[in-house]
Amino acid sequence: MLTTPNLAPAQDRLAFLAGRAPRQVDPLHPYLWLHIRPFTASLLRRVLCRAGFAPLARWT
Repeated sequence: MLTTPNLAPAQDRLAFLAGRAPRQVDPLHPYLWLHIRPFTASLLRRVLCRAGFAPLARWT
């Protein structure tokens, strides 16, 4: 099982519309810049397949 964070909650969409970076992609955030990498569903599938995994299902 693999889980990923939601990078588009309402508060971050509003921040983006106001010209501010969402906290998950802000390189100056105290800790999130260390490990958050945004993936689309298709990119995550490609990465998993390349690593030898076969995704069985996806839930959102």
